[in-house]
Amino acid sequence: MLRRRLRARARSDRGAALVEFALVLPFLALLLFGIIEFGWTFGQYLDVRHGARESARLTAVNYRSTAGATGAAQSAEIVAETCDRLTNPDESTVEISFDGAGSATGDPVTVEVTQGVSSLTGFLDPFLPTSLTSEATSRLERTATFTAVSAQACP
Repeated sequence: MLRRRLRARARSDRGAALVEFALVLPFLALLLFGIIEFGWTFGQYLDVRHGARESARLTAVNYRSTAGATGAAQSAEIVAETCDRLTNPDESTVEISFDGAGSATGDPVTVEVTQGVSSLTGFLDPFLPTSLTSEATSRLERTATFTAVSAQACP
């Protein structure tokens, strides 16, 4: 008699774990994909910050890869070098501006790098930013021979 009751009870509990798992699975998947998306977006943000710092350093030392390049040509070289140092230069823009009096040694220069966010899963796109922006300011170590750049897209 006792055996029959235990067997009947065991049969009625079959599938309960599967139903409970099916109820919990969407929340677990959302949590897992959220962690993955956050990590991916944070990595992109670190790349944008690194690009802004690198570009600020290039402007501080009056970078030029071609001898004699000045003005807009030198600015284009700085932007191209900045874009080469970004992991994902697609949908990226670089802006260089002089703060204050001008472009003499010791004057501040600001670089702003903006990049579009790419998603891995797409599940959390409504909750993620559409673009990431980082700004870095440095003092010129040499008199600048380049010109200011207004939101130039990466080549």
